[in-house]
Amino acid sequence: MNLRFKLIKGKCSISYKNCKAMMIIAVLLLATALNAKTNRFSNDEFLLEVPVQFANVSGYSPRPAIGVGLEWFWTMNLSSPYYLYVGDHYLRTSTNLIGIFMLKGFRKKGFDSIRNLSGSAVPLGFLFFLGGLESFGFHGLVAKNLDLSLGFSLFTLQYIQNTDEHIYVRNRDTFNAMGLLRLKLSYFLTHRWFISAMYEPGILYNSEKTVAHFLNLSLSYRFY
Repeated sequence: MNLRFKLIKGKCSISYKNCKAMMIIAVLLLATALNAKTNRFSNDEFLLEVPVQFANVSGYSPRPAIGVGLEWFWTMNLSSPYYLYVGDHYLRTSTNLIGIFMLKGFRKKGFDSIRNLSGSAVPLGFLFFLGGLESFGFHGLVAKNLDLSLGFSLFTLQYIQNTDEHIYVRNRDTFNAMGLLRLKLSYFLTHRWFISAMYEPGILYNSEKTVAHFLNLSLSYRFY
C-alpha cells in the first residue's frame, strides 16, 4: 500500500485515497472477525487502559500525551470506551463517562428504570443515557490472540494551545469538539493483560473543518 505520511512544520497528512482504502480493509477484516462465534472479551466486563498518545492537529504543533482509558462491554463484540489524555498545553476527553455507568445500570435493571426518574430528572437522565452512546467500538478476532476494533466518537472535547511561535495557527480557538473514527488492534499477552495500537483520524467541529490524527500505544487490564 502506497501510504504517504508527512510531518512538516507541525502538519500531518495522509492521502484521502489511502485513508479510504485503509478503512475499507478494516471493515472487511472486522466483518470477517464478527462472523466468528467466539471472542476473547465477554459481556459486562471492564478494561482499564494506560495509553501513550501522539497528537497531530492541523495548524498546531505536534505533541505527546499520556492518559487513562476505561471500556465497558455490552456483549463480546460491542463496547463503550472512554479516554482522557493530558499533555503540554493539551487536554482531550470523551464525554460519555457518566453515560457508560447509566447504560450499565439500565442494562442490569431493565430500561423500565427510566420511568423511576421523576420530574426534571427525566431529561437529565436521557441526556446521560444518550451520552453513553457517544462512543462505540465493534470487536472481533482476526487471529487467536489478536482483536480488531473499529469504532467512532461523535463528541470528543479537546483543549490545545500552540507553544511554538513559528507555527501559524489557523484556528484561534484552543477549546473545541470533534468527531473521530477509531481503528484499534489488541494483542493478548495473557487472559487479562494485552497491548494495543490505535489510530484515530478526526475532524474538529469548527468553520475551518480542521483535521486531526492520533496515534496511540497502550497497556490494558481486564476486570471480569
